[in-house]
Amino acid sequence: MDTHGSALGAAHDLTPRSMTVLVHGLEREGLVRRTRHADDRRVTLVSLTPAGRAIASQQLTPAWQQAAALFGELSEHDRTELLCLLGELARHLELRGIDTPLRPIAARNVARATRNHDEPTASGINRPGRVT
Repeated sequence: MDTHGSALGAAHDLTPRSMTVLVHGLEREGLVRRTRHADDRRVTLVSLTPAGRAIASQQLTPAWQQAAALFGELSEHDRTELLCLLGELARHLELRGIDTPLRPIAARNVARATRNHDEPTASGINRPGRVT
């Protein structure tokens, strides 16, 4: 699967320069390849090489499975509450000028987990069972 480089960076809260450096290093290691979009030559697509897929499968899949098993022990309510609290923590860190990639990730997961179920808080993050 090819992914637009800037969309990939934005999804992980990386600046275009940081994304370029990261992709360059991964490309040098033979884990990804960059190609130009067929219709828009300004767009760079990033895709995993077979070696990159192997590394992802060997390293990331077991970690995701372990995390899923761990978080699977929590109730849906507790998982949602944890994501809300992590998002709130990240928001407070950012208010103090501390950048963190946690808030966009937590906010996406909370939105996914709480879609159409709960009341929004003043921060825009939903919290089940809480009035703020």
